[in-house]
Parts: sequence; C-alpha cells; structure tokens
Amino acid sequence: MSAGDRNQGTAIEDDSSGPSSGEPCDRCGGELSVIRIVVDGNTLLMESCDGCDTRRWQLAGERIDLQQALDQVGEHAGRRR
Repeated sequence: MSAGDRNQGTAIEDDSSGPSSGEPCDRCGGELSVIRIVVDGNTLLMESCDGCDTRRWQLAGERIDLQQALDQVGEHAGRRR
C-alpha cells in the first residue's frame, strides 16, 4: 500500500462543538462533558458525567456500549478520506 492509498478511505475527524451537551446525567443529574468524532461518516459521541464519572456512547444517534465504540474506531483508525 502506497502513502497515497493510505490517505484514501475514511478519516476519524474531530467534530467537537463544545465540551458540554446541556443534558443532565441519567444517573445523578450532573453535567455531561461531550466528545464528538466522525467515524466512517457517522458521529460517535462519548458523554462523561462530571459528577459520578458515568460514561455512555452513541453512534449515529443510537446508544452503543464501550466495546462497540472501540470496534468502530479500531476498524476505521488511520484511514483518510
């Protein structure tokens, strides 16, 4: 695979629009910090509660577990558009 080939495909890009989601934590009502990245054209969202340290993930608006989030990132890491 050439360097040009490695630059084709799907990129993981930062798509952050701010550190807070504005939604309260389901568990304690605390403020959620949010990280958004685009993985293979879909938004992967990680929300972390500042109060109780609960974390949750969503891919394209659907709640997923940590392993599914890691699988998505691992499958597409290093690929570029």
